[in-house]
Amino acid sequence: MKIETATINFPCPKCNQEFPVSLFQLHEGGIITCPWCLASNVENELSGLEHNLESLGRSLQNLKRCMEKKQRTNQ
Repeated sequence: MKIETATINFPCPKCNQEFPVSLFQLHEGGIITCPWCLASNVENELSGLEHNLESLGRSLQNLKRCMEKKQRTNQ
């Protein structure tokens, strides 16, 4: 069985109806929309994106500090 074709029944957090979703889609992320009430997991996806952007910002700040420190020691 390939992950691209395997599906599970995914419960809608709003209406509790279950509908098939591929494991590949769950693994790759993305928006899952309920076919009955059209609720989606967009808030979860945006929360994950926000967390990743905050982490990127911290990494860039650390890199900037390291570069500034190295520049001061080379002067």
